[in-house]
Amino acid sequence: MIERINLYLILFFLLIFQSCSKKNEPLFRLLNSETTQINFENTITETSDFNILTNEYIFNGGGVAVSDFNQDGLPDLFFTGNMVSNKLYLNQGNLKFKDITDEANLNSSNFWSTGVAIADVNEDGLMDIYVCGAMHKSNRTNKLYINKGYNQEGKPVFTEQAESFGIADKGNSMGATFLDYDQDGDLDLYVLNNEQSETLPTTYRKKIKDGSAISNDRLYQNQGNGTFLDVTIQAGITIEGFGLSVTPLDVNKDNYVDLYITNDYLTNDLLYINQQDGTFKNQIDEKVLHQSKFSMGSDAADFDNDGFTDIITLDMLGESHQRRKTTIAKSSFFQNTLNEKWGYQDQHMRNMLFKNNGNEFPFSEIGQFSGIYQTDWSWAPLFFDVDFDGHKDLLITNGFPRDITDMDFANYKLNAGPYASISTLLKSIPIVKIPNYAFNNLGELKFKEKAEDWGLKIPSFSNGAILSDLDLDGDLDYVVNNINDNAFVFENTLLSKEQKPNYIQLELKGTQKNPNALGAKVVLRMNDGQIQFQEQQLTRGYMSSVDPVLYFGLGNSKKVDAIEVLWPNGLFSEIQNPELNQKLSLNQRDAVPAEQITFPLKERETTYTYQEVASKYNIQYIHQERNVQDFFNQRLIPHKLSQNGPSLAVGDMNGDGIEDFIIASSTDFSPMLYFQTKQDKFKEKALFTSEKDRAYEIESIALFDADQDDDLDLYLVSGGNVESSGKALNEDRLLLNDGKGNFNPVAGALPLLYSNGSVVRPFDYDNDGDLDLFVGGRNKPNAFPLADSSFLLENNQGKFKTVSLDFFPQLKNIGMVNDAQWGDLNQDGRADLVIVGEYTGIQVFYNLPEGFVADSSSLKETTGLWRTITILDVDQDGDQDLLVGNLGKNNMFSITEDAPLIISTQDIDQNGSVDPMMFCNQLSAKGNWEMFPTQFWDNLVQQSPVYRKEFNTYAAFSEANLQYYLDKNIIDATSLLDAKYDASIWIENLGEGNFNLHELPDPLQWGPINDFLVVQSEKELLIYVVGNDFGGTPFEGNFDAFQGGIMTFDGEIKFKSPQESGFYAFGDARDLDKVRLNNGTQLILVSQNGQKLLVFEQN
Repeated sequence: MIERINLYLILFFLLIFQSCSKKNEPLFRLLNSETTQINFENTITETSDFNILTNEYIFNGGGVAVSDFNQDGLPDLFFTGNMVSNKLYLNQGNLKFKDITDEANLNSSNFWSTGVAIADVNEDGLMDIYVCGAMHKSNRTNKLYINKGYNQEGKPVFTEQAESFGIADKGNSMGATFLDYDQDGDLDLYVLNNEQSETLPTTYRKKIKDGSAISNDRLYQNQGNGTFLDVTIQAGITIEGFGLSVTPLDVNKDNYVDLYITNDYLTNDLLYINQQDGTFKNQIDEKVLHQSKFSMGSDAADFDNDGFTDIITLDMLGESHQRRKTTIAKSSFFQNTLNEKWGYQDQHMRNMLFKNNGNEFPFSEIGQFSGIYQTDWSWAPLFFDVDFDGHKDLLITNGFPRDITDMDFANYKLNAGPYASISTLLKSIPIVKIPNYAFNNLGELKFKEKAEDWGLKIPSFSNGAILSDLDLDGDLDYVVNNINDNAFVFENTLLSKEQKPNYIQLELKGTQKNPNALGAKVVLRMNDGQIQFQEQQLTRGYMSSVDPVLYFGLGNSKKVDAIEVLWPNGLFSEIQNPELNQKLSLNQRDAVPAEQITFPLKERETTYTYQEVASKYNIQYIHQERNVQDFFNQRLIPHKLSQNGPSLAVGDMNGDGIEDFIIASSTDFSPMLYFQTKQDKFKEKALFTSEKDRAYEIESIALFDADQDDDLDLYLVSGGNVESSGKALNEDRLLLNDGKGNFNPVAGALPLLYSNGSVVRPFDYDNDGDLDLFVGGRNKPNAFPLADSSFLLENNQGKFKTVSLDFFPQLKNIGMVNDAQWGDLNQDGRADLVIVGEYTGIQVFYNLPEGFVADSSSLKETTGLWRTITILDVDQDGDQDLLVGNLGKNNMFSITEDAPLIISTQDIDQNGSVDPMMFCNQLSAKGNWEMFPTQFWDNLVQQSPVYRKEFNTYAAFSEANLQYYLDKNIIDATSLLDAKYDASIWIENLGEGNFNLHELPDPLQWGPINDFLVVQSEKELLIYVVGNDFGGTPFEGNFDAFQGGIMTFDGEIKFKSPQESGFYAFGDARDLDKVRLNNGTQLILVSQNGQKLLVFEQN
């Protein structure tokens, strides 16, 4: 009896152990080649004549294709090899495969294969294989392997027929895709061409746009008779590039396939939009505002389930500080100038995640916000829901056997190259073998890296990849082509766990000419209104062809309302209340005309609340700004300091009883006055005509009655970082109004204020009946981040004097000011002053009869990169709250309260110039988070010789953290300023000096917020918001993802995007104001730096 009890106990504990083991088992399990019988290894062997130094593309790797080549219901695998033969493995079931390469006539020894595309080219019901060739001009003609059926053993046999089909392309091909671009029902072919010319691919020169470049891609039109015709030029495929991937997608939902092409080196990526007439037009400048610099793999998928297909492109930015600072020498200050001169769009070395905002708006690039922007030398991105929670995850392969971007190697080669042997040079190149990345989609546009948790953290040199249900157990397995290692075959263990999510697989059966229904669109509709949207395309990631079966994860959801399919020919199919946890099938032959096609299968029909109407009211203003190169004066500043305007002011300037407005100007230009007519139009007039008056950079303006004569006078704040501190062009000006809108300067009305100003805010702080002025100072010119002076000017019958520091002592140390507002925060009937700026806290100064007293709450510790402040009762509880605009979270600084962004105010080398070295939280080579410099070694050396003396190599520089600089007395801890917050927030006033901070909704964190405008409508309080900053450093680039919008409050902040309201500003938007027309209509004004003034009217 006791023995039986013991046996039961043992069995019980074994079951518990097995249950715990399964619960803790990683999502993916790597299978060895003995299990799978897949022993493919893309072995690359360098020689003295053929190596990374003679050919930079030697390690670009190969692809993977998955398809059921023998029609037995099991997905088979095809790998492309470079110095080894391609391999075809037939799936035998249970994750066992058989190499049938030789029997299938697919041996490709001595042929350098790259990308692979799968299609039924000859329309016989069997999948054929198109393989791209590269490297050796005498032997790189692309191959078309036609599937001829099965031999006596049931194995597929192929014959090579590219020449007879007319697609034996002889370029240096990196990939290809089949697509029906002309909507005639059959599949055409697009081929990437990455031919290197004698001209260095990184040398700026005039773009070749006429199709004559040797690196021009090729488009082959299917003639419907078993042949293809090269229609490249007539189809508009005429722009050169060093193509590494092609991704077909329907960007604008017109049911015509478009193409995103990633290009290496200097050449820009291309977004060919299908014109529906057999031609394409590159419209990338209209759709994306910047792009990856060395673009490699790409993918297109609706990763956020909003019904729009998004795009990701990969680059080679390292995640650790050591990788970043040993592979990048500097931020090149000439880059922006050269881009503008030669017509190149801005490119930046990081992964880009382009969120699709619909046809009428550009994409928002939010890779940094989402956390996926730095994955080192990366190749294949794939959006698939690998954990079936309803959100598409992101798997990324990376690796490069010899890192020729290492800057220490570059210096060694430059110095020793003429004398060292090839073998010596090769041995000196670092080998960086790091794991691939896996990002779990958390929803809300954010990802979390999970490679280790998912069992994928294995160092490798990985390239092409696919996902497919190889073992037919329902979940997605993962296959990766590796250089000098066996290919990875990862089994997904998701559905072997106790807690299984629900899912649906969908197989689309198209026509004989397009059996996989390429170009079809599918939406899965849930009963709570949520959707999942996919486009059917096989060419995804890098050099690879994915599974034609579509996968939808459902998490714990137990019911799906419907699956809808819009077929390539415009017909419609639907499955209502589909069964879960199985493969479903739909056939195009059963499709019918749809009574009504709805979003997301076609573009949403939207009637916007707001409309841009500048031309309607005769407002044709375009702001102009000199291209001042601030970075030449101070190499280390984090952004330009000279392009902060233009600001706006509204008021009745000519005394006719209706509102006018003025818009400020930059150096060499005049502010413009806009006088409203009785006909609700505007007449434009320049404020200044003389060159002397136009020489000032005007940072802020105010219309107010300075001399109490019942008209509006004009105060102009000078600044813009264009003059040395104390110089005349930093002097502010007061212009008095003659009552008719004519403004004239008045002598002696102002004290001499030589400060690099930022803002002016009129208010009667002393309650004596006239308007006084707070004037904020930004940085000392060319001495960022040292703060220039700020002033409180007291009005005495139209004459102004500075208020003594005895009354307002804090003015001496308030830091760099970006904005200020007056408001009664403590409800004592007197307006208090709130000031925000870069590397300052949110500073509240209570206006008491005896003087200003600083708020003692924790608000002063909320240091940030604050840009704007608005005071209003957000939550309608009777007291004044705060809205504060900040940098936003779409940046690479990893700012938190515990790990702030730090900047030095020190003149490190004592040469009279401030050296603003910056530090932020970054990953060390050992995997620890430490404070490292944000700037690159070459830029630091350009700023000061101290850094050249301190380090001998990039590697040594990469190891030095903040503590190193402090210990070496290079930086004094007392010189450091910090920013603990980057998020834009609203601050709830709890009363009695207590405040509560709330982050604004995520879309308001995609970029800097520069202004809020509060308008009380008949129904609710509306808060208009604009931002961005196009003055970023050349390496980080512009902050351009935020497109404006409208906030409301109903228990919490709610945000209406431009796609919902029609109110937008996707330029470098700087200021907001409202002007009421004579007929009662209210217009919203949006100023943009270097762009047109936007004017919105509510419909």
